[in-house]
Amino acid sequence: SRIRYQSPVNSTVLISVCRLINVAHVNNRTAHDRFPVHLYGRFIPANDQIVTKDVLPILARNLQSAVEKKDSHQVSVYIRAIGNLGHPEILKVFAPYIGNRVHVSKYQRMQMVMALDELAILFPGIAKYVLFNIYNNKAENYQVRSVAIFELLKAKPTANMLQQMALASHNDPSTHVRSAIKSAITY
Repeated sequence: SRIRYQSPVNSTVLISVCRLINVAHVNNRTAHDRFPVHLYGRFIPANDQIVTKDVLPILARNLQSAVEKKDSHQVSVYIRAIGNLGHPEILKVFAPYIGNRVHVSKYQRMQMVMALDELAILFPGIAKYVLFNIYNNKAENYQVRSVAIFELLKAKPTANMLQQMALASHNDPSTHVRSAIKSAITY
């Protein structure tokens, strides 16, 4: 409990624990490959709902509290911690902020889109449509849209998505987004 009030330590521990939960529970491949599951069983049983019932609700409340207090450091820490979980339920936590129903800065929205990196790798089928919709939203800030493009590549977009992006690179209203598309596709 003393760690909770030691700023650099509590941030590091929180982010690390969420990463450990990802590796030991959410990501089935690493849970099997990095832990002696055949000897002792899984670190956390596969059907356990620790992420959705225990961890994520606490992190979501703390993120909301940090947003209300306008504590940008804590907002950043909770965004990264939630993102490190890589569980599909994180979309429900980020949706009000990314969708601009709850006001956060464009930088914090951009951090949330970047925090979808683990989700994009572990659950590309879910992440690619969310990221494609963020990119496709012309009303969104160009920085948030550009980040969505690069995160989308981690989710293995469909050929149709890439084709739509390539066509849009000629007439997108933002030169920054056009440049990001060109960089992403040629990469």
